[in-house]
Amino acid sequence: MLDEPLSSLDRVLRKRLLSQLTRILSAIDMTTIFVTHDHTEALVAGDILMIMNQGRIEQMGTCEQVVNHPINKWVEQFLE
Repeated sequence: MLDEPLSSLDRVLRKRLLSQLTRILSAIDMTTIFVTHDHTEALVAGDILMIMNQGRIEQMGTCEQVVNHPINKWVEQFLE
């Protein structure tokens, strides 16, 4: 589990490390829970996206499914 692993980094370093991190995790084929509030990080790092609101799962699916078919208005607004 990675809890906001890039949150305290500047934009340039964050982008570089995110690319390296996703490449490494893919290469070792390791399931990872990547917690982030950054939409871009979530979409780059994730295969499955889980959107939570006040500790409850609002929607879960592939990044494409969630982004293209938000299940409710709250998810749609969250993704804007």
